[in-house]
Amino acid sequence: MLDLSQYQSIGGALKDAVEVFAGEICLIETDREREKTRLTYREFRDRSMTVAAALQAAGFASDDRAAIIMTNQSRWLISAYAIFYSGGVLVPPPAYFREVKRVLDRYDILLIADEVITGFGRTGSWFASPALEMKPDLMSIAKGLTSGYFPMSGCLLSAKVADVLYADKSSHAMFAHGFTWSGHPVGAAIANANLDILEREDLPGNAARVGAYLMERLRERLAGHPLVGDIRGKGLLIGIELDADPATRKPFAQYPKVSSLLSKACFEERLLVRGGHDRTIASLAPPLLATRADADEIVARLGRAIDRVASEVMAAGLAA
Repeated sequence: MLDLSQYQSIGGALKDAVEVFAGEICLIETDREREKTRLTYREFRDRSMTVAAALQAAGFASDDRAAIIMTNQSRWLISAYAIFYSGGVLVPPPAYFREVKRVLDRYDILLIADEVITGFGRTGSWFASPALEMKPDLMSIAKGLTSGYFPMSGCLLSAKVADVLYADKSSHAMFAHGFTWSGHPVGAAIANANLDILEREDLPGNAARVGAYLMERLRERLAGHPLVGDIRGKGLLIGIELDADPATRKPFAQYPKVSSLLSKACFEERLLVRGGHDRTIASLAPPLLATRADADEIVARLGRAIDRVASEVMAAGLAA
């Protein structure tokens, strides 16, 4: 049986290391002082590599595709975004999490799926994990639980974890997980009402349908654009990436300046977008009740904004 007493938080004093975070597999040496190898999602995507091939390229034998260095029988909790929204809507490639989970299970390591942003319909289904073959042991949830009308979060447990917590039948057994603000009755009432609406109006299904239409329209409008390197996403969670050289996906050398131009142009079009890390990104997360007409309006406004940015980039000499 799984022994939870052996597990430490990812924020604890880590000596052996593996991190599955932000769409990356990171290999850290046991002294934690220097990184050995990093295989990022972008490497998989840009090189069109399979998980196994990428691991082999990093120096792992074909029979040791485990992206993990383990010594001293340490036990870990590993947390990963299902889709990394704040980093630019990074959607893991096919089989990515299947391989990660296979490796973690081999070493009896728990996987926590962060579905705070992707949960409750955002990606076109109630949760993003199943379609990504993530199969988490625990899942963190929040924002979509109440649609932001009240602060509330939670943690969902798999049977593998719950069975251990319920295994102690002694009279003094207690799972001490209570906090000052836990179980807020107003939050619970709002969450229940919100979930009723999501289900009754099939908002996850609407996100899937309108999201697919929005993606199609964006690709039509921005096809061949001199700055657009990638359009990606799932459901109503979409990222548009601007690059200095879209063909090679080379980012702008001065991406903060280009990102600032993009944010300003979108704002002046009355379109709110979110940026990303180390690249120029326009991340979209329209309301789950968005219509095709709303999608058309988003495409029109974003298209004008990106066209304007292209002109400003050339004029300011920021294209390199």
